[in-house]
Amino acid sequence: MTRRRAVVFGLLAIGALVLAPAATAAPPPGDDPYRVEGLDTSAERSDVARSGVDVLGGGRGHLEIRASDAEAAELRARGLELLPLPELPALPNPRAGRFPPGYTGYHTYGELTAELDTLAAAHPGLVEVSSYGTSFEGRELPLVKISDNVAADEDEPEVLFTCNQHAREHLTAEMCLHTVQRLAADPQRLADRELWVMPMTNPDGAEYDIASGAFALWRK
Repeated sequence: MTRRRAVVFGLLAIGALVLAPAATAAPPPGDDPYRVEGLDTSAERSDVARSGVDVLGGGRGHLEIRASDAEAAELRARGLELLPLPELPALPNPRAGRFPPGYTGYHTYGELTAELDTLAAAHPGLVEVSSYGTSFEGRELPLVKISDNVAADEDEPEVLFTCNQHAREHLTAEMCLHTVQRLAADPQRLADRELWVMPMTNPDGAEYDIASGAFALWRK
């Protein structure tokens, strides 16, 4: 491994450990959903988004947000109207630690790592799975190398993919997994390059987001 790549991986591992503690904490009390009315321009909507609230969605003239008591008070002090929104109902038949119904094709951390190990066993000359550290909660952080000569550090162009840095962005982990699967099935694409994949850089946050069996929409 070149010194430059070692430095890059080291910095990424440090970043993952710094971000991970935030994912283990429960949402602060008072983080409630609101609909903010009277936002007639994109500048006004951007101003609200920059205030630190969690933007859930929006449309013409309004935003739907989740805000702490202090954030809500600050927005009201600006003269904005905040209408409380009901909490989203739990999806039917939630399964703790699993994706909700309708999302069962997505991979939990355990399912993802098992699938990566299966791919490495099926393609030992192309796929290599290792770890670049552990998360705050002690989960191994998987690192996948894909190359036509995976055991060697060849002088070839290299690309690094990182996914699932934010807890609720589960689709990105699936994209990284699909990338590994597709390249392992088409080794001709690997003839003159090396690819590195970090498919789930925030496993603590990703697992926290589905801990109840319904999405918490946790972003850290």
